[in-house]
Amino acid sequence: MKKLIFINIVITIFYNAIAIASPIQIENLLKDFEENAFDARKKYASTISIEGYIKNITSDDDNYYLALGTDSLFSFETLSVYGLDENILINLNKDDKITVKGKLGYTELLGIQFKEAKIVSKYKKN
Repeated sequence: MKKLIFINIVITIFYNAIAIASPIQIENLLKDFEENAFDARKKYASTISIEGYIKNITSDDDNYYLALGTDSLFSFETLSVYGLDENILINLNKDDKITVKGKLGYTELLGIQFKEAKIVSKYKKN
């Protein structure tokens, strides 16, 4: 009986670790900010991982950043990801699916942003 309880506990811990480690889908994050930005800022206040598609890579005043969005042709909302090394950006392309990890920032003027982020995984477009 004790062995069964122990196995149950291990499975529960393993399942919860996988659920916590799963990245947030960009669609969900954008929807949360659209519905209630105040609550979304509280919900995503810690370091998080987000999975989405590169919409474009650009620069402003010598700072390169990428716009992360959904794979939908009709979605124009994006998350700006700053602080990525130029050597990493060289190997990225529009429509690549990536997971980024960092801490969110938000302003009415600039929208949702990662100021310092790192790419934790990349999947080439099909």
